[in-house]
Amino acid sequence: MVVTGIQVSGPRKLFTVSYKVSPWRFVEIRVSRLIFFIALLFFSTVSAIGQDLHFSQFFEAPLVRNPSLAGIFAGDFRAQMVYRNQWASVTTPYQTGSLNAEYKFHVGRGDECRTSVRQSLFDKAGTVALSTNHLLPALNFHKSLSAEHNTYLSLGFMGGLVDRRLDRAKVTTNNQYDGFSYNGSLPDGENFVSGYSYFDASVGMSLNSAIGQNDKSQQNNFFIGIAYHHFNKPVNSFYSTLQHLPKWVVSGGLRTTMGDYSYLNI
Repeated sequence: MVVTGIQVSGPRKLFTVSYKVSPWRFVEIRVSRLIFFIALLFFSTVSAIGQDLHFSQFFEAPLVRNPSLAGIFAGDFRAQMVYRNQWASVTTPYQTGSLNAEYKFHVGRGDECRTSVRQSLFDKAGTVALSTNHLLPALNFHKSLSAEHNTYLSLGFMGGLVDRRLDRAKVTTNNQYDGFSYNGSLPDGENFVSGYSYFDASVGMSLNSAIGQNDKSQQNNFFIGIAYHHFNKPVNSFYSTLQHLPKWVVSGGLRTTMGDYSYLNI
């Protein structure tokens, strides 16, 4: 801001200040507003679709992020298990688990291979014992892009049955208040079902490669990937009216050796 003059007039001593503002100031304000609205839109979108099971140790459940990450490891077989127990000290704990097994095998005479996967997830939450169980087979195809056999483009598909249940006898509503206290013999006034199942499907693509020439051991490597979950938009509601919104997931990782017995994993 640049002040160019001050004028005092009249018995009330009204001050008139004239000034000029640099045009770059307007640009800065507009950019700040644009960033604010983009951030607001982003977080609003995330809050609308962020209802899937999740883990703090998410790297131990790669298929939850992207089905094309199956088979991205050295060897032919891998099994992983993750368990989370949350808020046990304040309420009925939230319990979430993941178990997956992957088997990778070559296809034909070339360098291409395929990975067959069995992914299962379970979750139990709250005083009404809301439980969710997933049984999701997956198949991933790996196309070699390098003569050194260390760069692959992968396309994965995952789909299966999801079952959700709750204990209707433990559900309490304001309709069971008789005017003095809670009365469990009164009907809860709700018409939702106590359980339902639906088919869920996801697809993903990833690129993974060793870093450096002829590094077949893949001690130094990276991956990038993108996945589209719930693309079939299944009905996911105890009232049978709400669809599960699809979501995009972008992920990446890097591993590089720091010495003979240490490495950095991002």
